[in-house]
Amino acid sequence: MTGPPSVSESDSARSNVIMRLRAGHVTIAAIVLVTLFVVAATWMGSSGPGGGEAVEGALPPEGSAPDQVAVMAVDATEVDLGVIPNTGEGHGKLVVHNRGRGPLKIDEVRSSCACTSGVFAAGALPIPPGGSAELNIKVEPKRIYGFESKKTLTLFSNDPVRPSLEVTVSAKVDPEFSLEPDKLDFGTVAKGSTAVKEMRLRTLIDTPMKVTDVTPVQPDTKEPVPIGLHLELIPVPEGEWRTPGHSEYVIRATIGPEMPPGTFDLGIYISTDLKRFRFHRVPVHGTVEAPYSLEMPSNLRTIVIQPNGADARVKVTAEAPVVFENAVADGGTVTASGRNISGGMELFFAPVPGLTAGRHDERVRVRFRVGDKTFEELFDVRAFAGAAPKTEQ
Repeated sequence: MTGPPSVSESDSARSNVIMRLRAGHVTIAAIVLVTLFVVAATWMGSSGPGGGEAVEGALPPEGSAPDQVAVMAVDATEVDLGVIPNTGEGHGKLVVHNRGRGPLKIDEVRSSCACTSGVFAAGALPIPPGGSAELNIKVEPKRIYGFESKKTLTLFSNDPVRPSLEVTVSAKVDPEFSLEPDKLDFGTVAKGSTAVKEMRLRTLIDTPMKVTDVTPVQPDTKEPVPIGLHLELIPVPEGEWRTPGHSEYVIRATIGPEMPPGTFDLGIYISTDLKRFRFHRVPVHGTVEAPYSLEMPSNLRTIVIQPNGADARVKVTAEAPVVFENAVADGGTVTASGRNISGGMELFFAPVPGLTAGRHDERVRVRFRVGDKTFEELFDVRAFAGAAPKTEQ
């Protein structure tokens, strides 16, 4: 028979158990530390400092030492060339530095506009560690419509942390003419009333210049003429010119009673015989206040009636009762009618029966009464009529 273990044997067994437990704890602790390290590394690369930015390109190129990479830097990310001549070019420089320990290669300088460009001198690239090179910036006024330019140059490089860098280039072009004021704000205009504002154009160059037209849409486009904005071009008599030999014009803008309710953001396009640009846009803003609002079928002002489709509808919403009076279409290709609904009235636009196939553009004048006052609205309607059905013989 074997007797009970001696004291020394019991102590030895307990020691072995303790050692096995300690080894297990060490293994578990090691696994936890590795897991925490991976989580921390992932967090730092995605949502840590500078979080939200892609980690792609954050490592040095394959095969290169981590401390032998290029670092692209510039003294400023905005370059202002000031006022540049309208008959020449504007020039500026941007110093690009390499703060890293590897050569900096600039692969491309991309511009947001053909009017602005940036090039390095031959032999300036690549930029050695601790070195710098000048980016020569050029702005060409002949490619700019108007008197101000603000464009972006983007530099693409082998910097692994920031492979692209954007620089804003601003310039003002010495103007060929002045406008006083340079924009029109009509403020608030009551629906059904008329508001008039004027601006004066003065030529500033010695070369004779003519204003050939003013329009509410960009020249040579097929955009529909906005309802309610009327323009006049009035040459100023030579005896009233501020500077002899420098012609002047008055541009008169009128908001008519047919301007629809709500805020309007329109433009006046001034066409000239200048070689640098053919037209100049002037912003026109304001709000027409009315006791009703219009809910159009789309964001477009033009009402579209599809071929063989349902009629187009416009909702007139008002607190006071709305009553349809009449409607007249300039070309007689569209009819309009009204139906009272809760909170206002609904207008229906439909092509006349038997309308020939094709597209028909129409302007419809609708009169309705809100409370005890009558209002008039103009609607541009485009109706598409399908082919007439064939009849059986």
